[in-house]
Amino acid sequence: MKLFKYTYILAVFMSVLCLYGLGTPSADAMVIRGGENYSLEDYTMLEDDLYVGAEKLVQLSGTTTGDVFALGSEVISDGIIEEDAFLAGGTVTLSGNITGDARVVGGNVLLEGHVGEDVIIGGGSIEIRESTVIEGDLFVFADYIDFRGEVHGKVVLNGRLIEIKGDIFNDVEVQVSESLSVMNNANIAGNLIYESSHEAFIPDTSVVQGEIQHDVMGGGSSTQGSLDWMGAITSILIAVLSAVVLVFFFPSATKQMTATVFEEKPIQVLKGLLLLFFWPIASVFLMVTILGVLPGMVLFMAYIISVVIALALAPVIAGVILARWLKRTDDEFTLSWVSFGAVTFTVIAFVPVLGWFARTLIFLFAFNAVCMYIYTTLWKNRSGNTEVPVTSATETATEETEAVHNDDKKD
Repeated sequence: MKLFKYTYILAVFMSVLCLYGLGTPSADAMVIRGGENYSLEDYTMLEDDLYVGAEKLVQLSGTTTGDVFALGSEVISDGIIEEDAFLAGGTVTLSGNITGDARVVGGNVLLEGHVGEDVIIGGGSIEIRESTVIEGDLFVFADYIDFRGEVHGKVVLNGRLIEIKGDIFNDVEVQVSESLSVMNNANIAGNLIYESSHEAFIPDTSVVQGEIQHDVMGGGSSTQGSLDWMGAITSILIAVLSAVVLVFFFPSATKQMTATVFEEKPIQVLKGLLLLFFWPIASVFLMVTILGVLPGMVLFMAYIISVVIALALAPVIAGVILARWLKRTDDEFTLSWVSFGAVTFTVIAFVPVLGWFARTLIFLFAFNAVCMYIYTTLWKNRSGNTEVPVTSATETATEETEAVHNDDKKD
């Protein structure tokens, strides 16, 4: 399983190199940093988007006016981020302020700051302290969740052990495999709907102003459930990373491929399905012939690269669909919607039948769009190389003819 994940990540970067030859990288304002450690000092203001990956520590203590994408063994965000943020690491601490959305993935996650919009968290152990204020909705997928903060929007929690000790001014939906506790004078202004094999522990000191609904969950191994969530978190991380590479390093190519999905007729799903199955067959057929070994290998490698690019493009398409559904088309290619699309595209895999069908449909759209883009780009390059000399020769001949006529008139 690990070998597949590492191979997939390597293939993503191979696909990036392929796209680099077909498209032009973005000229948008962004700062890209890497190394063993990275620190944005507290007196620093960065007026661009920030993309940073460090082997050990990433510490963001300054102010960033754009989006932030940070990846490291340990990520600490105790400064100000005025747009959206995606933070991923073994340990993630968010104690600063984020004006936009926050997407956090980590083994251990600690929140004690202020987030102006929605928050999505995936991890092993999640601690949301009393000082935490979330103005929007909160979605948490983890093994252990300790919530003591304040949320003004809707709260959705999914885990093995969940403790609610804070203030929630909206509805709460919980899916827990072992135990749910609502204690320490917790206050839930809306309804509490939870799915569990056991009843929740709710003492008299806690307040649930709305209705309490308990749906009995079927039996199963909690350990296996924890392993499944860790696999889901890894899948989300890979999906977000690959989608971000496409959107923020090759925006022109990504937007063109995405536009193909929404402009062409639904017949492209059938085209994508036919290409997906008959392309490798054609490649193998060429490889078994004496004269077609090299072309067959090249064709098969192009097929693998196209599949990987389509896997990276599918979460982007999911994010665009969600953005257009919610009428947020102005920022459908932002970090927030890209990461949200990646999370959604991964999570729907857990929905029986319907989830598999939706993911397959989106992937076929993406695969056909990738094939169309590569074919169109290569064809245009080929046409451009052949048309330029002809045009130049024609223009030269026309100019020479006009010059001769002008000389005749003068004589």
